[in-house]
Amino acid sequence: MAFITINQQEFNPASCQFEYETLDGENAGRTLDGTMHRDVVSTKIKINLEWNSITVSEMSRLLTALDSPFFTVRYFNPQRGGFVTDTFYCGNRSVPVYSFINNQIKYNSGFTVNLIQR
Repeated sequence: MAFITINQQEFNPASCQFEYETLDGENAGRTLDGTMHRDVVSTKIKINLEWNSITVSEMSRLLTALDSPFFTVRYFNPQRGGFVTDTFYCGNRSVPVYSFINNQIKYNSGFTVNLIQR
């Protein structure tokens, strides 16, 4: 089993970090006495993935899986303590080419992508 599945494609990144973002509504903020008032409308998760080394075919497969406005992701959710499936979109993707020698591409380490829950 893979660590993460994106659009039915399995991947095993070198590292993963989860961020939980609480989204407040328009009634959130501080009053004049300094008291914070929350109007929580939702909590979303962002998954930061990184590959230290990735082949040309793996990079192609990954970029293809991310090539939709929204896609399904199966991942381990630390808060729920198990694997879940949800809908995500991704941030910008920057592909770090290391070299092109003898007609072969080599990617630099450090390819990262952020998956953001819809």
